[in-house]
Amino acid sequence: MHYLSGDNSTKIATTAFVQSFGVGGSAQSYHNVTGSRSAATNYTNTTGRPIFVSINTSVGQTGIVTAYVDGNPIAEYSVSTSNARMTLSFIVPNTSIYKIDHVGGAFFTINNWYELS
Repeated sequence: MHYLSGDNSTKIATTAFVQSFGVGGSAQSYHNVTGSRSAATNYTNTTGRPIFVSINTSVGQTGIVTAYVDGNPIAEYSVSTSNARMTLSFIVPNTSIYKIDHVGGAFFTINNWYELS
């Protein structure tokens, strides 16, 4: 990552420099990675920049789904109904490890998993 600590000049940044700062750059797009992702499995962001992750899941009866980044619980939802469909969204810094996990519930399904990278 590039940091400009103490640089308050009037220099003009190049497009490549600005895009290197993270999520949402013009070189990024959404990728459907549902078929290559599973719960309780660690993945590492090796893209060279932060990524945005959006995962839609279904859980039945008193289940909890948690997203972790570097072991920290970043996003979570719990349900106490017969069937709930929810989305967890979070940012993963470059080189960070991320996963989702679930406990309880009559069933658990990953409906779709998208990454903006």
